Amino acid sequence: YERFAPLKFTAVAAAARVVFAVAGVSRVTANIASILLSLAGMLFWLLALRKFWTGRRVILIGFLLLCNFVLFTYSRMPYLENGLIFSFGLTFFVHSRFGESSVGQILTGICIAAAALMGKLFGVLLFIPVVATQVYYLRAQSVKAIGLTILGGLAGFAAYLLIFLGGDFSLWWQYHVDTTDLLHISKYFSDPLGAIGMFISFG
Repeated sequence: YERFAPLKFTAVAAAARVVFAVAGVSRVTANIASILLSLAGMLFWLLALRKFWTGRRVILIGFLLLCNFVLFTYSRMPYLENGLIFSFGLTFFVHSRFGESSVGQILTGICIAAAALMGKLFGVLLFIPVVATQVYYLRAQSVKAIGLTILGGLAGFAAYLLIFLGGDFSLWWQYHVDTTDLLHISKYFSDPLGAIGMFISFG
């Protein structure tokens, strides 16, 4: 089972270790770890939104997030999606709060890498809205911002590879192959319209 080593270092596994250490190992505590991770992700979203809105609007968004079907479905079980929810919230917080600075742009890239590596691989899609907002808001400075974000993502990937997988790229690559095969990524190239539909449904 060495090919699944990357699953030991996901956000869900990390949260479960903390909860298990405090409350013991059971299906209930595993579910609690997932709920806490999802709620933490939602909290990051709300903290980020406070930069733009205050009061009732943020409360309303919080209520809508609690009613979100994806959040309601996945947050109750120890799925990798919970790590993705947390990573999305963290990335949004870092990008919205500190995205105009060079350090913030590098940190945003690291967060995107974490979303892909410790959440689910399609967390890399976070790069798309980040680049879009950089181009829209930073204009002439967007090229530098995009470059620093990419640099941060590469640094995050390298750190993950060295710290968690001992520098063994083959372990990550096998996990990548298994995941893309499971998602039938290759069919998207033969069915572009279907790919767009999947992106809208799950992205």
